[in-house]
Amino acid sequence: MKVIATHQNADFDGAASVLAASKLYPDAVPLLPDQQQPMVKQFFAIYKDELPFQSPKNITHENVTSIVLVDTSQLQRIGDFSEKWRIEKVDVFDHHPVTESSFPPGDGEISNTGAAVTLLIERLAAQQIELSSIEATLLGLGLYTDTGSLSFTTTTKRDLQAAVFLMDAGMNLALIHQFSSESLTTEQQQMFQDLLNSVEEIELEGQSLLIAHTSSASFKSGLGILSAKVLETTGAHGVFAVAAMDDRIFVTGRSQSERLDVRPLIQELGGGGHAKAAAATVKHQSLQEIIHTIHEHAFHCVKPALKAEDLMSSPVKTLRSDVTIQEAKDYMTRYSHTGFPIIDNDELTGIISKRDVDKAIHHGLGHAPVKGYMSTHLVTLQPEEPLERIQKTMITKNVGRLPVVQDGQVIGIVSRTDLIHVLHNEDVQAQLYEEENATQLMHEQFSKETIHFLQQVGELADELDTNAYMIGGIVRDLFLRRPNEDIDIAVEGKADIFAEKAAERFKGTVQFHESFGTAQLVLPNGDKIDVTSSRTEYYLKPAALPTVERSNVQEDLARRDFTINAMAIQLNSGDFGRLIDAYNGKNDLTNKVLRTLHNLSFVEDPTRILRAVRFETRLGYKMDKDTENFARQRPTSIQSLSKDRVWSEFQHFLQEVAPGEMFARLEELDVLDAFMPGASFKPPVVTALFQRVRSNNLNVDEKMNTLIQLLALFTESRSSFEKSLLWMRSNPERTLVQQIISLYDTTWIKDVAYGALHDAFSHVQNMSLWFTSRWFEAADESEKAYVLYTYFEKKQSMPELINGDDLRKFGLSPGPQYKEIIHKVEKAWFDALLTTRDEALSFAQGQVEAYMKQLND
Repeated sequence: MKVIATHQNADFDGAASVLAASKLYPDAVPLLPDQQQPMVKQFFAIYKDELPFQSPKNITHENVTSIVLVDTSQLQRIGDFSEKWRIEKVDVFDHHPVTESSFPPGDGEISNTGAAVTLLIERLAAQQIELSSIEATLLGLGLYTDTGSLSFTTTTKRDLQAAVFLMDAGMNLALIHQFSSESLTTEQQQMFQDLLNSVEEIELEGQSLLIAHTSSASFKSGLGILSAKVLETTGAHGVFAVAAMDDRIFVTGRSQSERLDVRPLIQELGGGGHAKAAAATVKHQSLQEIIHTIHEHAFHCVKPALKAEDLMSSPVKTLRSDVTIQEAKDYMTRYSHTGFPIIDNDELTGIISKRDVDKAIHHGLGHAPVKGYMSTHLVTLQPEEPLERIQKTMITKNVGRLPVVQDGQVIGIVSRTDLIHVLHNEDVQAQLYEEENATQLMHEQFSKETIHFLQQVGELADELDTNAYMIGGIVRDLFLRRPNEDIDIAVEGKADIFAEKAAERFKGTVQFHESFGTAQLVLPNGDKIDVTSSRTEYYLKPAALPTVERSNVQEDLARRDFTINAMAIQLNSGDFGRLIDAYNGKNDLTNKVLRTLHNLSFVEDPTRILRAVRFETRLGYKMDKDTENFARQRPTSIQSLSKDRVWSEFQHFLQEVAPGEMFARLEELDVLDAFMPGASFKPPVVTALFQRVRSNNLNVDEKMNTLIQLLALFTESRSSFEKSLLWMRSNPERTLVQQIISLYDTTWIKDVAYGALHDAFSHVQNMSLWFTSRWFEAADESEKAYVLYTYFEKKQSMPELINGDDLRKFGLSPGPQYKEIIHKVEKAWFDALLTTRDEALSFAQGQVEAYMKQLND
């Protein structure tokens, strides 16, 4: 016999999961335990005749050999009768964490969804199994009660999709509301009052944790509901409710904080559940013993606090009180800040906000010093202030930025932006709680010599009392496990001094680039290491080259193009290998996503669009939706880019393995002609010609090879090709384009003699002939292509038939006649009137004699 079973004291999720499983396993008996939660009992008092459940009392347990466990993975939770079963196969559908006593899922599934029934609803949907309205409503009660009407943080996208399926199946939301909103019985009201009267509060790292207890001679249900109501009433972060009933102690833990996980303590008592809701039943211990255990082990439930020193931006940019309002506004725009602390004589005297500045400028007070308009009612933080208290301070004091002060000095600042960044980004929270260290991966990917060098760099940074980081593409490629030997070092200090000290230590030399504020360390083995100061940058206008200032590593990373390039690894001895990843670049590497760091990134530097396309193609990544939308907006700042800068970026394209894919992507984004007006990458002509040009076997230099590949982008039409003249940077390049246009415009006569073609095109460069013939071929003008390409091949293979020395021997003085006679010889060769040098000499001699005779006549 096969049965479907759930845990004792069944809640709606357990009952709903049994019903859903019965649809998937029609040959199994759906068992519903006799002990159910009060609202579940009320529901079945009305609807039990509409549903197929059976009591465990009504089956022969010795015949059970196969079981489907739902909303639990532990056999001991379904009742003592399971001891009689002769189990051969178990399938599990559960959303609780796996324990040592858990069965594996078998043909079922164990996943972190908000409700267990979601796992079964997905299979009902996939198999297109129909439900009655009552069945859909019971499944909905399981889904809604376990996810807090889809509002708990444990709710997943899968739960929401399950709700859509149930709505389509006829789920009755009025009944959902009726049976999920439980009113307290008289007994429960008394228990609730007992719990409130007995509340004891303990604070653990900023978390308010309550311990409450009650006693009763007989069992009374609803302790979980009462625990939730205690939290709702008190606003505490968590509660352990302890109830002595019959001969047992029932303990329920509830949490409404991401930092408070009730499971460790509940597991200590032999129970289980979720991080925010768990329960245990204890025998042979007193109520006071259980409360003592909670006191002893409660600290295991609290994750370390995120503190002001973890969240703050540091070092802090400050202003003096004599700075004008307009200057303050300029600084805010330059650094994208919404406020500045005001420091006079090393003392914090006020804070000026963007709102204050905007109001003052509105009233024409841009010339006035900020001293008269800054806020002097200062609210500050200590470095160890926990996140929850920071949030409360911002709310109660209505301030948007809080300086962090230590020993009278401002060491950092926490803004609303910092707080929101943490509160609404689980990845950031995880990073702050558990900083990732890349040391092991570095040892796997780098040679021993490289590791030793980086450790030495970190030790030198310690000696110079600064921080040193490995930055740039090498960090990205480290996590991609791609080889990269280009080491870039950033220091929070002067790069030149650090590089000089490094050169002494490693017995190398150093080259300075003062205009860029960088240095290059050259090691004895010839390896070159770029050393830079951590910098911040701002753009005086869109598409301009950035203005750079020395800063810290956080601001250095903030100026990067994409999150995957905005990571650093610290090298200092105490923090060697620590990953700095404020923008979740590692997560984007895992998801193969390209994401800009801020919304105006492409406006400030539109060439980042081109780099995005290069990374997409090279790494197989994809811009996220917002980043792609920013690219498609074709920022007007593209027009401000210099031709040399655009040309240089496209040269980088051509050095990649698949530049055609990149140009096609730019065309798809509708930005190619924004960067290079007249250019396109549309089939059939442009794409076909580009591939022909790309694969040419001509013996030309790299500069010419680049030029003809880029010229292919302009061949959609004659008018578009003419626009390429605007991009030519020298007279030879312009001449090439003009010759191609002339060839394209030529009226071609069928069966034209090649000698006649030589009359017309002898002055034309071979590259112009070749390119135009390939253009005709791509445009499906095969006759023109054949004639012109044949002429090109003949001209290219034509031997030197005669030269000026030959004509001088014939008695002809140097002059314009030399060129004319040589041309006639070449024309005769094209028309097959001569083939050998002897024939050419005889022909030329005849031309000279005729010319001399004409002169003498």
